[in-house]
Amino acid sequence: MRLLLLALVVMVPPLAAPALAQTDSDATDCDHFAAHPIDPNRPTGVIGVFIDELEAALAIPACESALAQNPGHARLQFQLARSLYKAERYPEALQFTNLAVDQGYAPAERNIGHGYYRGKILPLDDVEALKWFRKAAEKGHALAQHDLGKMYERGHGTARNNAEAAKWYRKAAEQNFTLAQYSLAYMYQAGSGVPKDRVRALMWFTIAARLGDTYADGVRWLAGTHMAPGKIAEAERLAGEWLKARQR
Repeated sequence: MRLLLLALVVMVPPLAAPALAQTDSDATDCDHFAAHPIDPNRPTGVIGVFIDELEAALAIPACESALAQNPGHARLQFQLARSLYKAERYPEALQFTNLAVDQGYAPAERNIGHGYYRGKILPLDDVEALKWFRKAAEKGHALAQHDLGKMYERGHGTARNNAEAAKWYRKAAEQNFTLAQYSLAYMYQAGSGVPKDRVRALMWFTIAARLGDTYADGVRWLAGTHMAPGKIAEAERLAGEWLKARQR
């Protein structure tokens, strides 16, 4: 079974939420039980749950109740879809995902792409997956941007293009998405799609590590092996400046 490298294995800090009409300040039980951690539209203070941690028995009734009070709400439709998916009620999950897609909800568009990529609730089709990842990525959805980068890096649904992969990794990395920061660091380490630059690689490994990615922390140590102390210090300085600029 093919899998994209997803954010299920890293600690990802909250992304800044864009101002969208469907974004509410008051969280519902549906949000607490079923919000996606990489959904920038989740209410303030809601951490979100990855699919492995989602408790469908709690989330489904909570989301159904929230939707009854807020008919047609894209975020709640998306979260109900996630909950139904976890319960393996796939046709219903696809139905509510499509309702959110009809409103241009980027996280739902990304999930349609993943559906085509996995071939579980939709036919296996890399070209369609690429199209839907791009829709969400162009709206600034970090997880979709990383997915799109992986498609280009692996040549799935398109010709392999490491420069395009690095471009999309960077867009997600700039949103504090640690998995993309790790992927971009690797591109610099290998000189794949970007000029080979061990300082830049160590910078991005360091940023991801400081944002909580424990795997990147281990790789950061390896990346610094055989580097001159001055180069390591430069990478640390660049990482510190990047992080400081985003705390203002």
